[in-house]
Amino acid sequence: MSNARAKTAALTEVSFRNAVYPDASRLGAEELLAELIPLGDALRVGVPLPHAAHEWLRSVSLPAVHAAAKSLCEDVRQTRIEGLTEEELSLEAVRRDGRASAGAALRRVALAQDLLPHEVSSLVELDECLGAYELQLTERLLLGEGRAASAVLGPSHAAGLDEYLSSIAERVLYPAAARPASEAALRWPDENTVSQYIDAAASMEAVIGAAREHSEFSRFLARRIDELIQTIGHVSWHARLWRGKVGYPCPIDPLGFRLPVRVAEAATRLEIGHDIRNERLGALSPLDAQARLKLEAHGATLFVYEGKDAIAKVELTYEVKEATLATRQGAGYWAAKIPVDPDAHETYVSLRVVAHDGREFFGPLHLVAGGGED
Repeated sequence: MSNARAKTAALTEVSFRNAVYPDASRLGAEELLAELIPLGDALRVGVPLPHAAHEWLRSVSLPAVHAAAKSLCEDVRQTRIEGLTEEELSLEAVRRDGRASAGAALRRVALAQDLLPHEVSSLVELDECLGAYELQLTERLLLGEGRAASAVLGPSHAAGLDEYLSSIAERVLYPAAARPASEAALRWPDENTVSQYIDAAASMEAVIGAAREHSEFSRFLARRIDELIQTIGHVSWHARLWRGKVGYPCPIDPLGFRLPVRVAEAATRLEIGHDIRNERLGALSPLDAQARLKLEAHGATLFVYEGKDAIAKVELTYEVKEATLATRQGAGYWAAKIPVDPDAHETYVSLRVVAHDGREFFGPLHLVAGGGED
């Protein structure tokens, strides 16, 4: 981590310690964007968001996301780059950073609500809008001299630090991780491609091919996967499998899924309910099939959804018990319960999905007990 990045991260973490998040349902589009910018700043410099911030992002409604994205798009489209003086270009670069951070936070809102950003029409439109604006502004800044040209490298939340965050490519394409300013790095997959691979195992050939060719990109991809597993989850099975095979140190088991903690009434210790969490596992390459894991305090349910490939068999293999077959649930999907031994801290299981043409997917996972009762 660069000196500037370390300082920026430290400042951002301090700002979270006593953060108070307003009622999102009472905020207008402009007010919501103002609240999202600091969170987007943190995401763009790789600072993990605290639990309270994730809970607040989860409280933001989808209509509010649409309204905020539309407002931000309108603001960007009304911006005129041509004819700005050097001083005005420097100020526009500062506004650009705020807009980029707001966009990053809006994408994280979608992920917190179990949606992929490319599945939300307003966010797709916003990405296109911000991309065109960023390109136009960057061209002007790179043609300029002095303060306007240096503004390409200086995000507003790092103003006053002793060095800027390495390059414009780092901010535009990889807001959460450092990216070297090299010709090779400019050929890496863009952020949307990387996000779609991590979220849903899309664009596998492009992303994994780049990881094989560029060791720096491979390390970046590993860090991004680690960050998402530890914060919001929703990392595809393929990305988790890839992360488990590369040789970089891993702060968390990429194939482990922690079960929610039971909710109990303190006085009687009577269980009154438990949380349910869904993990979307994406494509089961090489098959045209998708998987989802529903996690509960007492176990999990694995769902496999057919695509173009007709599935012949879905089998779960356990470390200490006999294999079981998933049952077909109507048209197009299969389901299997994964029970958990209450005395075991971890349950190891492997999934095997076989298509009628003989091709198959195989992948391990393990469930980790959520801990004692709260």
